[in-house]
Amino acid sequence: LRVDLSNATAERKRPRFLPFESHETTSTRAKLEALWNYCNNQWDEAFLGSQPMETYEGLDLVENRLFNKLRQISTLLSKDPYIPTGPYQQAYTKAVLLLERQIGVAVQERLLFREKFGAITFSVPTCNFYIPALIYCYMALRPTPMISSMYDGFVIRMKNQLEKLTPGQLWRRFPLEFWLWSLMFVGAASMGRPEQPYFHEMTSRLCDLMNLRMWEDAKNILRQFAWVDSMCEQPLKAFWDHLDLRQVAE
Repeated sequence: LRVDLSNATAERKRPRFLPFESHETTSTRAKLEALWNYCNNQWDEAFLGSQPMETYEGLDLVENRLFNKLRQISTLLSKDPYIPTGPYQQAYTKAVLLLERQIGVAVQERLLFREKFGAITFSVPTCNFYIPALIYCYMALRPTPMISSMYDGFVIRMKNQLEKLTPGQLWRRFPLEFWLWSLMFVGAASMGRPEQPYFHEMTSRLCDLMNLRMWEDAKNILRQFAWVDSMCEQPLKAFWDHLDLRQVAE
């Protein structure tokens, strides 16, 4: 059995994910809306299971919907780490691909609005939701080795966007807890890359603001968002262990 969606493939023996393509494949809002609605209709809610809809401060309606799907898929994987290769692997793979496609549509729509109405419709803090979400898809839901070059572009873009924020803009749109989730996943992806020191410094500053110095306390915060122990613990703990928390400890 084979199901093709977007730019990836799921097979009976083993799901095979191809690299996520974020280039624009449609050029009008009507086409983007049609693709979004098509994806909405493809979700297998019976497979995902019932889960209370969470509303996250700082996220708009689209982002909240996408993040709740992220949580639903994460819950499935947490309950059954073998689901990507078991009897339900096709349904699982389709769900991951649908999530990535809808993230892509949301980004394309904002790019289209920016072209028409200006940068205010696609602000840097908005981008800082989508990049960590895609990194999470690769790291936790696929999963993809941390040495993969597919993380390179995400890490570079996140650094470039954060550098555009003024001190007054930094940490403002999202609660500090959500910033922690975002920076920890991007930071884990930065390990071994030139951007690693930058994300260590940024995350250390955030932990200072939060008076956060213990890994277990940080992990409890991360679990409030999207998290799979078996996939997230090792890479994020490795990033955490390199943080400079001396100011917090003092």
